[in-house]
Amino acid sequence: MFTFSRKPAVIVFFLLQTAGDGPQLNEALLYAEVEMMHAFLLFYLIVFVAPISILCHEFGHAVAAWFFRAEKVYISIGAGTVKKIINVGRFHFTIAPLFFAGGMATSVRQPDYTRREKLLITAAGPLFSSLIAIMFWGISQIASSFFIHLFMWFNLWIAVVNLIPFQWNEKQTDGRIILQLLLNSNIKK
Repeated sequence: MFTFSRKPAVIVFFLLQTAGDGPQLNEALLYAEVEMMHAFLLFYLIVFVAPISILCHEFGHAVAAWFFRAEKVYISIGAGTVKKIINVGRFHFTIAPLFFAGGMATSVRQPDYTRREKLLITAAGPLFSSLIAIMFWGISQIASSFFIHLFMWFNLWIAVVNLIPFQWNEKQTDGRIILQLLLNSNIKK
């Protein structure tokens, strides 16, 4: 027998058995519909919003590095074993299977960047995320939908969290790097 999934049939059977007729059935069906919508929104967040937003944030760092004449710019998206490598001029993109699990941008230049250039490159990621949040806010004023708001709030979240100075294992937020650059006089000016 060919079936897509047994889960929807089980849910409908359960709803019919427990809800009976009338208002209880309508309430149970509404609850099931809301739960399906939550599942769809989570899927949308993981598959579309997070990877695109992370890529845009890292692209902010990359554009700033390119502006300061980086010889090579590397953008990595995701976690796990790299599955795809794309090279476009000075830009080198790597994509891993858990593409919603973060990203990183690095660049190489000789001579090394000045402290001011490092500050601007580091700040460019949260700035791009903020600009994207503002762009989606503008779009939401014309054509409001939950999907547009999800892009807006997720990009704002990325910008704010990345400006909080902390370190997680080996990774530092942009805020911590900015703070170190501002406080450490040993870094090349």
